[in-house]
Amino acid sequence: MSTRVGIASILPASLVAGTALLSVATLPSGAEVNEHPSSKDSPFIQEWRQSDAAPVALSGLDKFDDDFRHFKYVSVIDDYKDLSKQEKAMPSVCYNIAFSRLRKHDFVNAEAPLRSAIARGFKGYDGYPTPAQLLQRIEKLKRLCPPLKSDIISGAVRIKVFSREMPWYASVNAELPKFLERAKESFGDSAPPISFYFFDTFADYRAFFLTLFEVEGERKNQEGTGNYNVVVFTAKNEKGEDTGTDLNFKHGCILHEYCHALCNTIYGDNYLDHIPGWLDEGLADELARPYFTKTHFPYYKKYLAESSVKERPPSLEEMSKTMHYGSKDRYPFAHEMTDHMLEERGVTLFRPLLTKARELNGDFAAAIKDVSGKTVDSIYEQTVSGFWK
Repeated sequence: MSTRVGIASILPASLVAGTALLSVATLPSGAEVNEHPSSKDSPFIQEWRQSDAAPVALSGLDKFDDDFRHFKYVSVIDDYKDLSKQEKAMPSVCYNIAFSRLRKHDFVNAEAPLRSAIARGFKGYDGYPTPAQLLQRIEKLKRLCPPLKSDIISGAVRIKVFSREMPWYASVNAELPKFLERAKESFGDSAPPISFYFFDTFADYRAFFLTLFEVEGERKNQEGTGNYNVVVFTAKNEKGEDTGTDLNFKHGCILHEYCHALCNTIYGDNYLDHIPGWLDEGLADELARPYFTKTHFPYYKKYLAESSVKERPPSLEEMSKTMHYGSKDRYPFAHEMTDHMLEERGVTLFRPLLTKARELNGDFAAAIKDVSGKTVDSIYEQTVSGFWK
């Protein structure tokens, strides 16, 4: 996987100490961090796919099984709630719900049904990890996970923080109630609960990150991410240097990742496949506005002004599909596009936009037009004309 250009690469060194690059992005559109197991050639999956017919209304165990075979793990978790006690005791159901919860980063609640599947002699499916392998992964995550440090609640909105004591934790902890209020302002009083995992060393962060997201190989220059249900963050890079000496920078980066986690969790299945890259990053930057106004946004405009003299603007396709892999001006450009989209309704547009896009099966362009009254093309053109004369 190519190295992504992070927002810190265009910020002054006084804000970003000791690191050349800090990616505070989630994954690029169309590529989930935890790719599906190699099920392409699995007879189990082939048999299922061959049995697909015209869409029919499914319910109960049929819907649970159908969603699992189509990798819709959020839907599987929802379906499970409606199963009978007898159905929930079925070995395959125990495995499927455990697998789905683990895919959505809930390793704590994946353990019990997985042990039930093992106790009932379930061996798993071709092309999938065995129950014993999944249990080994859960045990490793439990060892790597920091202890529960705080549980912050505001109405129905909640952040659970897993962290050890570290020099920068106190300042972040003091800001977390503000994060909750910002989440409520942007997503409403029913914003989903998110677990934060903080690490003081890059090595500890990386070990947890790779195990939680099932990532193999190197993923350089990423010290934070937000995904379904979780934020994972460290303030140190691979060299052991602090990634940011300005507290506004650090707080803003964590709030940015919190937005990624909220959007992913609210939208559900296929979020990263559906949302354009510019919008994913632009929304996250906007949620972090209380901090990024001081640390990021002034430099965004400066960078775009300089970039407009030296190179062409990124295309809309590049901003949508390869946002994280191109030139350094894409984060500032994404921020400007999102600003234009939000200029009348601000952050109150977040929740209706995600809801409408989900109703339209991932058609974010149509959702943007519906909730903002603007087309993506007009938003892009307005951004270009603001800097490229």
